[in-house]
Amino acid sequence: MSIHSKMQTNIEIGSNTHVGRRNDNQDFYTFMECEDGLLLVVCDGMGGVSGGSRASWLCANHIKNYFEDPIHHDIKNMLVESIIQANTLIYNEAQDNPSLSGMGTTCVVAVISDYMIYYANVGDSRIYFIRRSTNEIKQITKDHSRVQELLDEGKITKEEAINHPERNVITQSVGDYLDIIVDVGLLDKKLMQGDAVLLCTDGLTGVLDDETIKNVVIENSPQYACNILTKLAYDLGGSDNITVQIAKYI
Repeated sequence: MSIHSKMQTNIEIGSNTHVGRRNDNQDFYTFMECEDGLLLVVCDGMGGVSGGSRASWLCANHIKNYFEDPIHHDIKNMLVESIIQANTLIYNEAQDNPSLSGMGTTCVVAVISDYMIYYANVGDSRIYFIRRSTNEIKQITKDHSRVQELLDEGKITKEEAINHPERNVITQSVGDYLDIIVDVGLLDKKLMQGDAVLLCTDGLTGVLDDETIKNVVIENSPQYACNILTKLAYDLGGSDNITVQIAKYI
């Protein structure tokens, strides 16, 4: 679909999710045009079949509801506050319902406002910026994961990280604990024609490299790119749920 608003025009959106080789899909995504621009959210739930699905749904929808009725227009603060509120909501529900004990979710959120990209994340889902004119892709979020910590400490290389035995261990999630730290930022580049923002769960990035992702996004429409990426990840052995969302300035 295409978005035409006072904030930005000709932004086309694509989304797709695939169960992978799991029995159920605990990922959840949503997007909407809001007063401050275009909001995109992708979450990857955990904590059992019912818990993971519930956590990702609660998180994404709380953020969406928060942006539907903004109390102020500092987008960075709104991103942080909406995720912190979602964290409390999920944590409290898990405390009240033993069957949901331990549920949580990763979360990545992007707001495109006046062609600027605001972003926030908790966990190891990711946001990428892709620039067609220079043929580049940049991961703009930083994973909250054990492997990322080892990379930061210089104990492993990027090549070793790909198949590291702790590559699925995350150090932070929404709903697991009452206190979380939300990473938030504003990209130092404005969207230009041909540029894209991609949000995804680790079911995609755990299988496909950045170069493959970049080429598919640049060469295709957002929806077709999402369809291709999820199928590629599955065909190459993707065992996890796979979710990808793309907003592209056409």
